[in-house]
Parts: sequence; structure tokens; C-alpha cells
Amino acid sequence: MLRDVVVRRSPLPRIAALLIVLLAFVLRVIQLDAQSLWYDEGYSVQLSRTQGWTQIMLTTAQLDLNTPLHYWLLKAWMYGAGSSEFSARLLSVFGGVLGIALSWALGRMLTGHVGWVGALLLACSPAAVIAAQEARTYAWLGSAALAATATMLVAHRKPSAQRWASWAALALLTLGLHVLGAVVVGLQALLVWLGQRRARGARAAAATVMLAVLVVVLLLLPYRARYGVSFSAPADVRLVGAGTLAAQVLPRALPQPWVTPSAFVVSTLLVLTIIWGAQRHERRQIVALLGLSLVALVAFFAWSGKFSARHPLIVQPLFTALVGIMMQSALAQRRALLIVLAGTAAVFSLAGVLEVRRSPVYANEDFRGALGYLREAIRLDERLILVSGHFAPVVDYYWDRSQSRHIALPDVPLLDLGRMLTYEEVVPVLNAELRGRGGAWLLLWQDDVIDPTGLVPELLRRQAVDLGAREVITRFHGLRLVHYRFFQPYQPLPERIPQSAARVVVNRQQVGLSSVGCAAPASPRAGAPWIEVWCFWQIKPFRLLPAETQVSLRLIDVAGSVRAQQDQVIAPRGLPYLPYEKPIFAPYFFPLPADIPPGEYAFHIVPYTAEGEIAPQVWLPLRILPP
Repeated sequence: MLRDVVVRRSPLPRIAALLIVLLAFVLRVIQLDAQSLWYDEGYSVQLSRTQGWTQIMLTTAQLDLNTPLHYWLLKAWMYGAGSSEFSARLLSVFGGVLGIALSWALGRMLTGHVGWVGALLLACSPAAVIAAQEARTYAWLGSAALAATATMLVAHRKPSAQRWASWAALALLTLGLHVLGAVVVGLQALLVWLGQRRARGARAAAATVMLAVLVVVLLLLPYRARYGVSFSAPADVRLVGAGTLAAQVLPRALPQPWVTPSAFVVSTLLVLTIIWGAQRHERRQIVALLGLSLVALVAFFAWSGKFSARHPLIVQPLFTALVGIMMQSALAQRRALLIVLAGTAAVFSLAGVLEVRRSPVYANEDFRGALGYLREAIRLDERLILVSGHFAPVVDYYWDRSQSRHIALPDVPLLDLGRMLTYEEVVPVLNAELRGRGGAWLLLWQDDVIDPTGLVPELLRRQAVDLGAREVITRFHGLRLVHYRFFQPYQPLPERIPQSAARVVVNRQQVGLSSVGCAAPASPRAGAPWIEVWCFWQIKPFRLLPAETQVSLRLIDVAGSVRAQQDQVIAPRGLPYLPYEKPIFAPYFFPLPADIPPGEYAFHIVPYTAEGEIAPQVWLPLRILPP
């Protein structure tokens, strides 16, 4: 009897718990501000610190298709802690550390032993560490989902109206942190409704949660159409499934060679956990909840086409805790072996954390470095242009707008494939913002999606001193910075596609390409170094054509003789790989031979692929003026 009392009062479990929590905190707080905020973090911080409480709710519902609780928490936090990179991320650190304590408690409830293994694995998990080092909701979201799960287990063991009300409150908290919380808490509510028919207060709590999930879905439903154009859909179920599983052990970006083996490891651990959970009813409930949540997440990602390795983190603490609990339960009588296995797993996880800190694969885009450089380099007569403009919030965080106002193309805060840039959308903005200016800086991120034809760089390049000069600064990770110094103050461009006198000839079967027409911005003079010709091509309805499609440019005299010829890429970036059905701006600078006399000519433009010429061909009348 005395021995049992001594064991129960042993300080070792408390010391172990304190050490694991301390380890988790240290891993998450070290180098917390070493990297720049990336787009999502900048969006969170700027939204939280610049908008009011009501406006945050409206913005998240209409633009983010999300629930506002994390933005509210971050706003309240920054009132006292400030909005520096370290301060904004510190809130997530505490959310991540909270999950360690919850994992410990869940392990004790499910096994009767001290739940140190699950807590240790979660403390050292690279995915959990990185989630807790971002000014985003995912660390708190995972901990809230884990807290709701543990509370559901407590209420199941000792039913009471108060305990079921506590579970409902935590489920609503999870839903408020992110709309994907509906997946986990909705399934929890369904399990409670079906399995707790006689428990006092259980069905009322479950009905409350299900009603909240329904309300959130109905409120966001009017904006579903916008969600559909913001991301490509549907996605490949196998790829999304592998990515969802791999995200339980891999942080953030998923290096492709690691996805399949990581998904295999997670699948194996899930099978073992299911076998372990089959031994007791309450274990079966928790394991079933995890499995069903993963299936529901994969189904949602595949349907919507929107997948990020951060999204499955809602169940990552529960998955990691259950793996640790399963190990501890299975090896409870072989303590030495358990310590060796858990210690080995922790060491490998710590090595993963170290690799994440060193590997450029996991490095944030260096907005801080790029904008710090620009503050020193930009001239008073220059402007900063952002493509895609949706990353303007993180630029606002680092950029002093009193020095120079930046231009966002397009001027929307979220990536939206419905706003891919077109000539008639971009040129009026450039004309208004750059008129009379001597140069521009172009900051590019995800521009291959929003500006697939390279429209903005080409419009700026044609005004530069040297048409071949592009100063691309590559030392800012993930970003391209291009400086254009104009050969004269910026000259406004036609804000509508110029009317074309060209003749379009369809001399063979068309394979998707069509021509809006071609025009010369100005009549060239004999002796000039080149002729400038603008063409506008179109692929409508969209059909994927070779990106390397080229055109043969031929200068034809009145006798029908070819006086000069040159081949160029059909458009600045070739033909787009995304469904882009708007006119594609294609400026051609054609070297003009010195011996070409003034007179009437025709410019013959012939597109072709590796298989040969394709339709249509364009004939543009051209007059070369006297020198």
C-alpha cells in the first residue's frame, strides 16, 4: 500500500511533463523571426491590425471563405504584444505548446499511463514545429480540435450536461478558428448524436454544434462561385490523399520525392493504430474520428481543388498523439524498448526540424529582404509594381508607402484565376501610375499563374533603355525583382487593343489558335534599327498548345519577294498552360535591314510548331517612310 502511494506521488511524471513542454517551447521559439513573413502571414497580420472587428468578419467570409476567430485573437494579441514578426508568431507558439499538454492528458485517459510518448512525438514533430512558427491559425486549430476530442472522451466516460456543454464550446471554438474545423467537429457531433441517445445534455450539445456547422456553410455558400474560380478543381484524389497523409509528418511544402514514402509510413501507423483502437470501445471512437476526418478532408480537397499541406494540420496533433499513445499502450510492459523506440523517433524528428531550418525547400519567400533592398534602391521617379497583386498585404507590412506607393496587378487580396491579367485591364493602370516617370521596379511572385503570358514585363521592357536588359536580382528567395529604367519618360500606350488592318488567312485546319489582328504602333522609317509590330492571339475555347510555338516573321515587298525574315517565340512566355482565353499580347521587334528603301510592304506572320505551320496566318500592310 505504502509503495503504491509513493509511486502515485512520484515527481518524475511532472518533471517529465515540464521538460517536454519546455522542449516544445524552445523548439518553437528558436529562430522565430529568422525568416520573413510570407504571403498568408502578411495577410493575417495586416487584416488583423488594419481592420475593425466587424470588418474582419465580413472580409473573411466574403474573400477568405473562412471564420474570423483567429484574426480576432491575433488583433487582440497585437494590441498588447505588438505586430513585429516575433510577436505576431508568438501567439501560435503558445497554441502549439498547448497541444503538447493536451496530448499528455489524452494519453493518460486512453491508457491509464503517463502520456509522455505522444507528447514527446508531438513536441518534436517538424510539422507541428513549423505550424507553431507561423502567424496563422493552424497551431491553435490543431490544439482546439485535440481539446474537443479529449473533452468528448471525458464527457463520454462521465456524462453530464456541463461536460457536454464544455465539449460543444470547444467544438465551436474549433469551427471559429477555421472553416475546415467543420470537418472534425461535424463528425464529432454526428458520433455524439448517434452514440449518446440517453446521456443528459449530449444530444442538445450535438445539435448545437451541427446547427453552427450548418449556419457557417449557409453563410459561405453565396460565395462558393468565387471559391471555384480562385483555384483549379477538381484535383486528383490519389495525389491529394497522399499529400494529406504525408502532411502529418512533413511540414509546409511537400518535396515530391518524400510524399509517397511519408504517406506509406503514415498509412502503416494508421493501420497499427486502428488495430490498437479495436480493443476498447472509446478507443474505437477516437480512431474512427481520426480516420473519418482524414477521408472527409481528402474528399473536400479533391472536390474543391484547393489543397495545402497546412490544411490537414487540423488532425495532425490527434494523429501524432494517437501514434504515441498506441506505442505506449502496446509496450507498457517493455519500458526499456519503449524508451528506445520513442527516443529514436524523437531524434529523427529533431533531425527533421534541423533539416527544415537549413533546407531552402522550406524557406519563406524573402519579402523582408527584397523590400529592404528596394527602400534603398528605388528612385523618386520610379514605382513598385506587384504581380500578382494578391501579395500586396505582406508588401504593406514591410513597405513604407509614404516613400513610394506600390501598384498591385490585379488589385485583389487573394489569388483569383478569374482575374488573370489582360491588356485592356493592365494598360490603363500603367498609364495612370507611370505617366512621366523614369522607371519601375517589378516584384514577381506567382506571376506565372496570374500573368501567364508575361504581359506586364513585356509592356515595361518595351520602354526600357535596352530592350534586352533585365536586371533580375535572385538573392531574394522565391521572388524575382526586375528593374526597368525607361529611355524617356513613360509614354502612355493605347488603352484598347489597336484596330487592325491585317488580313487573317485560315489556310489549313485550325488547332485552337486564332488571331485578333496585328498592328504597327508607328510607321517605321528607312534606316531605323527595327520595326515594332503588335499581334494579339487568342485560344478560345482553350486548348493546350505547345508553349514553344513560334512565328516566322517575313517582310514582303510589292513584288512578293521576302526582303527579311526572322523567327521568334509567338508570345513573350509562349502559349499559356492555364485556361487563358483572353487576347495574348505579342510584341515583335523585327530587325530592319539598312538597305531597305521606303515604300509599301507587307508583314507576313506565320505561326508554327515542331510539326509544321499552323493556322491562321496574318498579312499586315506596312509603309516604310523616308528617313
